Amino acid sequence: MSKLERKKLLIDELNKKGLTFNYKNLLYQNYINGKSKINIYNIVKKMCENKYLFEYCNYKKIKEDLYNTYLNDINNVKINKNFINNEAKKIALKTWSNDKYPDIFPWENNVIIYNNIYKIIYFVIIYFLLILIIPFIIYNIPNEIRFEISPKSCFMTIYPFIFYNYSH
Repeated sequence: MSKLERKKLLIDELNKKGLTFNYKNLLYQNYINGKSKINIYNIVKKMCENKYLFEYCNYKKIKEDLYNTYLNDINNVKINKNFINNEAKKIALKTWSNDKYPDIFPWENNVIIYNNIYKIIYFVIIYFLLILIIPFIIYNIPNEIRFEISPKSCFMTIYPFIFYNYSH
């Protein structure tokens, strides 16, 4: 798969989950360049989890507070950032989400609604074209062009201009 195909696939999968593409993201760059050992679905899952932590669980503040707590403790000369990050995630999830990520993230409800709105709009447009516009066009075609309506000529009745001899 080419870089362009991987990028398009990544953007499509991110859009399905209501996420935006940022080329500066190292995880995205590695996937696009074919260097990532993580598959696209786990990348998208990880980005959903990060968005949830930062935007819905006050993760940044919890992490800062935890870091300051360990920094002020004399016994901890060197602070392990992975430990701080993992502890902050646990606290954020426990505080805001019953110790786990939700099955459907809050912003995904908006994506589902928007997708359904688009489907309804498309349906209304198609309905309008089929039910209102085409009969209007057929009715306003001159009699010499229009064909008689019969089961055999139904298609020709709807689209008579295809079968009309314009040489007359």
